[in-house]
Amino acid sequence: MVVTIGKYLEIWIRSADMELLPLARLGYPPDMLINMKGEALTKLHEIGAGQSARVCRLEGDARFLSRVTAIGLTQGSTVHVLQNARKRPVLVYLRDSSVAFDRGDCEHIEVEVLP
Repeated sequence: MVVTIGKYLEIWIRSADMELLPLARLGYPPDMLINMKGEALTKLHEIGAGQSARVCRLEGDARFLSRVTAIGLTQGSTVHVLQNARKRPVLVYLRDSSVAFDRGDCEHIEVEVLP
């Protein structure tokens, strides 16, 4: 897998015959992100209660990023989802604290589920 970071993130995957293919040619949506193992990333609100995940990407305006990094949510940090009821905030355990995230804020947090 080759990842090129420039103005745009471009991901290429080496196929079985050793040809480099852009992610879009493999049938993935162009805005889909994958981790280094080739698995798709999910939004924080899509993780079920009792599951753990690693934060892979944070996006949003400067105010949102400042707020979440101040409480310790950074790329690479591990979260454990305590509660994820429909139409309610998502309650996670993060760095020895329980933190509730609004479902709209969870749209800006992309994670990979840990086994």
